[in-house]
Amino acid sequence: AVPDEDDPWYDAADAAEQADTERATCWEALGLLCDQKKASFARTFRTLRSHPSIALTCLLLFAVLATAGLLATRQMAASYETAMLDAAHDVGVETAQWFSDEFDKLLMPMFTVSQFVKMTGSFRALPDKLAMAEQEPDEEARKRLVNEVCTDPEYLLPFKQIVDGIRQDANLSGVLFNVRLSPGATTCLIDRATNEDDYADIDWTYDSTGEIGRNWLGSGHPMMEAVIRQTLLDDVVTVAGPMAFDANSNPTMDMTRDDLNIKEFFCAHLAINLPGYELRIDDEVRPTYGYVQVFFDWARLKERSGI
Repeated sequence: AVPDEDDPWYDAADAAEQADTERATCWEALGLLCDQKKASFARTFRTLRSHPSIALTCLLLFAVLATAGLLATRQMAASYETAMLDAAHDVGVETAQWFSDEFDKLLMPMFTVSQFVKMTGSFRALPDKLAMAEQEPDEEARKRLVNEVCTDPEYLLPFKQIVDGIRQDANLSGVLFNVRLSPGATTCLIDRATNEDDYADIDWTYDSTGEIGRNWLGSGHPMMEAVIRQTLLDDVVTVAGPMAFDANSNPTMDMTRDDLNIKEFFCAHLAINLPGYELRIDDEVRPTYGYVQVFFDWARLKERSGI
């Protein structure tokens, strides 16, 4: 009880002593709290035991809410997975279409050069001129001494103009790095035989001048011989790669640098079938002028795709 200070019998000293007596310690307060909680739990337990429907209702409600939550989570996860799969599919289709379009553009110079050979007389004399050229003294080289013919501006300039025009119009600079015309299956006209422009950013020159006069049908290179035979005999576009240049196959070039993306490339071939020309392949004679070949930098093409 709170003492009334206005009470005439009020004594301040007695009130202070009484307050000290009634003040509980921390342990006593903790014990009191525990007793209250124990009593509360006991009342709750008695209530649940006397009214079991309360517990059952709570359990049922919890089960319903948990099940709904799990179902909602699974549905959201399935929707997210479907959305991601659809997005990945769309990206895959778009990327595949992009590469298909780029490959079409990269093969365009072959068909253009083929039509130019068939429709004009600019390069018609080359197979006969190359056939009359002498073989190199080194039989292992499998090459003819045709540099004078194959670097003649009368033939080389119009060839380079055709290829350069396509390269610019199709935005293939830096990717289409080399195009070759091989009359009678002998490499002759080469666009960008020494290619500095496409690799100016890494201060390097692609040099293919050593390929002039080479006949891949007798080169001793099994893979290339098979590709050229299929090109000429089956009359199909053949694509080989991805391949890598190395110091042994290209001794005139420094291939030891790690920053040379040119180490990864494709080459494609198209036969130029033309009446009036004959090319003997094994025991079969084909009415073939020769073939045209394009090289493109696969690493740079992938960089452009953004994959």
